[in-house]
Amino acid sequence: MVSFVSNAPVAYIIAVLAKHGFPSGIPVFGSASKPSPQSLQLVLRQAGVTPDNTLSVGDSSKDVLAAHAIGIPTVAVSWGYNSRQQLECAEPVEIIDKPAALEDRIVAFEKGKITYKPRERPKGYINLPRSEFNTPSPAVQLLKVSDYYKYVPGQRDPYSARILTFKESKEHTQQSIITDGATDDYFYDGRILRGTTFRSVLTEFMGKVRSLLAENNLEGETLVIAAPNSMPEYCYRTDMNALLAFNVARNQEHLHYIRERVISRVHPKEAAHSGGSRFGDEQYTTLGFKEIELPKYDNVVILDDITTSGSQGNAIAKLVRHGGMQGKLYLAVLGKTA
Repeated sequence: MVSFVSNAPVAYIIAVLAKHGFPSGIPVFGSASKPSPQSLQLVLRQAGVTPDNTLSVGDSSKDVLAAHAIGIPTVAVSWGYNSRQQLECAEPVEIIDKPAALEDRIVAFEKGKITYKPRERPKGYINLPRSEFNTPSPAVQLLKVSDYYKYVPGQRDPYSARILTFKESKEHTQQSIITDGATDDYFYDGRILRGTTFRSVLTEFMGKVRSLLAENNLEGETLVIAAPNSMPEYCYRTDMNALLAFNVARNQEHLHYIRERVISRVHPKEAAHSGGSRFGDEQYTTLGFKEIELPKYDNVVILDDITTSGSQGNAIAKLVRHGGMQGKLYLAVLGKTA
């Protein structure tokens, strides 16, 4: 049995399938909060099938990782959301580059030739020992550009809206952001309207973070590192926090940036808006410190877009210390939830 799972409404999915010649009656699951292990398990229960009899076909690293979480083999297709290189990081069973090859791989699964293989990665990361999960976090000074106000119907804070535009930009390629002038378009009154360019928001925040650091008179040499999102960086088209950190430190005396990510989300973390907790063990079990030799710095600035409770910043600070980094610790954010 073939089923389609999408974030889109069911009626929209059916219309798209019909447009491409698919017969009616194919099971469709819409508004599925895809991709996540929880939504995938729900789909399997509703479809009445078991993981052992399921093959996931997806075009994103998120699809692959969601299937890994419940032991489902994945065939990834390289002509969709993520590049082949990004898909390889998520470790699907196979990656195919041509649509014509998909039917052959489905038949191979039905014949038992494709089975689940656990992830071998991530390697080369230091994880915080469980014995340190409940130990006090090192001192971290919060530096905020401004407050962040959650969206309320009828109320719109312009600065908070630009932070959301920055967050949205990770769904676009770096070339489209920097070179092609991609915009945060939106639907209004029956029309698609052109929004703010992602590049202008990146440039604005680069300047604001530089000013924030200058105002706080950080003494000595400062390393700027990017905080991770809820998924590994290869799940997004662009690692925006890393791109911002690079631009903040570029050509700045006493500011430094390392192109290799120092802190990564090595395992997916359930996003807070989907019901996941910002607290507890999940921060520690999903973060990793890259095993690389680093110079000594007087300050380490953890750069993030939004903070609410500060739990992620504290978890990163604890991991940074465990990884051997010294110096004063700062959490610099574009917005602190008001």
